[in-house]
Amino acid sequence: MSDKKWKSSLVSSSLPLEHEVARILVAKGFSVEADYTYARDDAGRLKDFPVDINATGYSPFNDPNQVDGMLELLVECKGCDRAGARDYAAFLGFFFLEPS
Repeated sequence: MSDKKWKSSLVSSSLPLEHEVARILVAKGFSVEADYTYARDDAGRLKDFPVDINATGYSPFNDPNQVDGMLELLVECKGCDRAGARDYAAFLGFFFLEPS
């Protein structure tokens, strides 16, 4: 594969955005897992669904010795071509769980 072809394929994928989102989340104190799969009920059957990033953080974020909740983010990164330009978007779902 030529240099131009692999570079073009990489830039046209969502990988640059996934990397940037993961980098920001880690800097904010989240633990990040890429290419995460979770199970969800789909018409009465459990099915596996992939997501680009699973990030877990514990609040308060400014004190790692005290935990009063957990925040889990499921992030899906997408790219699309418009008028010769590449646009990106990150979609996320989140869950906030209080420890029992």
